[in-house]
Amino acid sequence: MKVIFFIMFMFFLNLSSYANALFLPSPFLSRIWDNIPAIICKSSVQEEGGSSSSVAMNNKRLQLETANEEGKNNYDGNFLSQILDDLIFQENDMMPVENINDQIYNADELDPERSSRAQRLKLKSKRYNMLKDVTDLIDARDKKSIEKAMTTTKKFIEWNEEALDEDVDYKPIVQAFNLWLQAISKTSTSAKKGEEAEAVLNEMKKHCAPTVISYTIAITAYSDFPQQAERLFFELLERQQSVDPSLVITSSITTDAVLHSWAKQGTEKSAERAHMILERLEQWKATAVDGVQNNVETTSHTYSIVMHAYSKIGNVQQVEAMLAKRIAEDGKLGESMVDTILYNVAIKAWAVSKNPLAGSRATALLQQMKETGVEPDIITYNSVLSAWSKSSGHINAAAEAEKILQELIVTSKLNPDAPQPNTISYNTVLHAWSQSPQDIAVQRASNMLEYMIRSQDPPPDIYSFTSVLNVLAKSKVDPDKAVKARMLLDKLFQLSERKKELKPSVIAFNIVLNACAFSGGSFDETVKKRALQIAVSTFSQLRSGSVRTCAPDDATYGNMLKVISNLIPRQSHQRGKLGMTIMRQCMEDGLVGDMVWKELPNCITKKAIESLLPKPLIEINRSGGSIELVDLPRSWRRNVKTKARRKQSFRKNKTRKDETSKPTARSVVKGPRGITEASWTGKEL
Repeated sequence: MKVIFFIMFMFFLNLSSYANALFLPSPFLSRIWDNIPAIICKSSVQEEGGSSSSVAMNNKRLQLETANEEGKNNYDGNFLSQILDDLIFQENDMMPVENINDQIYNADELDPERSSRAQRLKLKSKRYNMLKDVTDLIDARDKKSIEKAMTTTKKFIEWNEEALDEDVDYKPIVQAFNLWLQAISKTSTSAKKGEEAEAVLNEMKKHCAPTVISYTIAITAYSDFPQQAERLFFELLERQQSVDPSLVITSSITTDAVLHSWAKQGTEKSAERAHMILERLEQWKATAVDGVQNNVETTSHTYSIVMHAYSKIGNVQQVEAMLAKRIAEDGKLGESMVDTILYNVAIKAWAVSKNPLAGSRATALLQQMKETGVEPDIITYNSVLSAWSKSSGHINAAAEAEKILQELIVTSKLNPDAPQPNTISYNTVLHAWSQSPQDIAVQRASNMLEYMIRSQDPPPDIYSFTSVLNVLAKSKVDPDKAVKARMLLDKLFQLSERKKELKPSVIAFNIVLNACAFSGGSFDETVKKRALQIAVSTFSQLRSGSVRTCAPDDATYGNMLKVISNLIPRQSHQRGKLGMTIMRQCMEDGLVGDMVWKELPNCITKKAIESLLPKPLIEINRSGGSIELVDLPRSWRRNVKTKARRKQSFRKNKTRKDETSKPTARSVVKGPRGITEASWTGKEL
């Protein structure tokens, strides 16, 4: 038995060594790497058609295009960082500890060959753990990853100097440097992180040849400094021509990185610069040096970045001109030059243009897609709906948006593979009705929300309710709008007991108060009295703290003062008394904002206002001077969220959410956001 065991062991050991020599991972290794979020890229090994780093980037480009076809693309530049995470690693190059135990088991120190093999496998295992530690820190966005990556790289350099030439496949210096670059790019908050990354790139040149991935990461680190990103990009092209022909840019990721750095600036000059670089690359591709064709990949995603740059500055004509050029070139090179991505960008450009013709132009592009055989996706339809919802100059904009939604619903029922309308689709149409001056807006929006609640296909969210509340608040013909708004808020409370994501927001309360405030005018006194009662009870409920999901803000107090101003007669002593009570509560909460200060004189007398002011401000008021919001005591407005503070609060909440719900595995491309989807956050309310 011992003899049989020894023969089997030697056969397994030799087979494993042979597999390692050929860089052929076992199925077990493949399963392990499927669950590891990053794989080290073995950029020093030459593959057919170019360096392995270029081949890997090309494969990731294909994954990106597949994700784009599925409607999962975004244009904010995050895709670059996500893809580079995966490109830094390649599955063949490392071996987890548990996978080599059998190979180093019973290594005979008297057998030099087996002893050397065991030591090398141990070193490979140690190297794997060191690189994985750095990767985990980068995934966690831990700033310690920079120092850890630097220490690891220096250690690998020491091993490189001590190793023999035949041990080259066990010295991942390139991978270590790329991780160091990625640590700086993803975790550094310094304004000079681009310079830090370039310093690492220059250090890398002293020990090993940088790969395309190395340059791409450094370019991404310079995303806020497009001139420097462009300089590195053309340095890479020059290096390919004169120093290292293996640096073939067969993927669009590197090109996309430099174009994105210009596009994100949001200026006319930056958009034109990105366009000029794209055109220069297209011309360069058409030329050949010494009979060799220049190969710089440009894809639909590359063009979409430049088109989006023009979209950000409102130059819709240039966006359509770029689309028309691609359509004219379609099929000339034996491949399709136009796809859903480019149409989506063009339609979205109209949606954000604030042009009265946005809806009709977006619909025309949708029809053109269908006629030319380009399949629209749900992002396409949502962008068209968004264009109609923002075509405020078109009296039938909401009706046109609902018509397109109904066509989408019918198509999706007949064909399960067709784009399926989602909550965003319905919310966009609801927002269109909230902007409509037509009297039927309340009925149409209410019916649509009722359908969503009843069918749950798709289910409504908090923005569905706030949109319909907004339609009610803006109605000029419905005398019962305050009652209906309060009933809808109560319905939201009932549903929130079963669905936590439907928790009422302060925006919903504020819209109910606004509906009450504008229930005066031509309506009789009974309507005003009922609206006042609803407003007082709604305000009291919110301020009592019984609603755990939200608290009053400055708009709450501003709307409540508007209620007093519009619904309580001027001669009534209750008007001034209730106004003073609300104002004192507002001061106590530190929520005296611009709306509150402007509405206050309509509720209480000038003398009553003076009784609230500090002495220095009383003198200014009596002399006829103007008292601005910034002149008021800081304590009165300490909790008012300005636009900048709202953004800061949003970032903090997003960070907390990200920390508490980290994904177990990295996706190549995240879900749609930014330009790809049109959603209503209540900001317009």
